[in-house]
Amino acid sequence: MVTVTGPPLAAEDVVASAMNCLAKSVYRALRGVVCQYDRGAIILRGRLSSYYEKQLAQESVRGLQGVERIVNEIEVSDHSNHRHA
Repeated sequence: MVTVTGPPLAAEDVVASAMNCLAKSVYRALRGVVCQYDRGAIILRGRLSSYYEKQLAQESVRGLQGVERIVNEIEVSDHSNHRHA
């Protein structure tokens, strides 16, 4: 097990890391996911067109430093944004 020492990360830093992970995805729809951070939990919100994309968003932020749990509040709707790559 790896122990991270030093001061805890600021919420802004955790959110920035999460948003960076989502921005790097080849699935452009993930770039519209909004992240918040509260006491060890990263909260994902937004709307995506499939449960697969919802799961991809969740897995993109898994393992980030400071994230103890993921709260995935992303809605799935085939009517989301309809933006094309």
